[in-house]
Amino acid sequence: MTDWLDKNGYPTKKALETISKWTVKDNSIKEFIEFLQDIWNWGDQMLTVKKGFSERQFKRSVMKIEMHTGGWSGNESIIEAIEKQEYGLFFSYWKKTERGGHYYFEVPSKSWK
Repeated sequence: MTDWLDKNGYPTKKALETISKWTVKDNSIKEFIEFLQDIWNWGDQMLTVKKGFSERQFKRSVMKIEMHTGGWSGNESIIEAIEKQEYGLFFSYWKKTERGGHYYFEVPSKSWK
């Protein structure tokens, strides 16, 4: 058990509070996503990052982030915490959401630090 996951692998209250207080303007998006991958259930398969190009804005270089909850309530709790952020992931980088727990974000490569 860590500060971030309980004995059953669910995110702790401390983890969810940390996520909900994270902001784009004060923190590294790359480090935030790496943190999420560490606590996301099936993080290596259900939370992925890859280089690509935006379909809009003149094909600019972006980091494409995909989050799939897999119906697991722990992952859904993480998404709820992300949605609470002020100037966070949804506010700044959201691209689309699909029914069934699928979330897509695009971060300009120049902002990926």
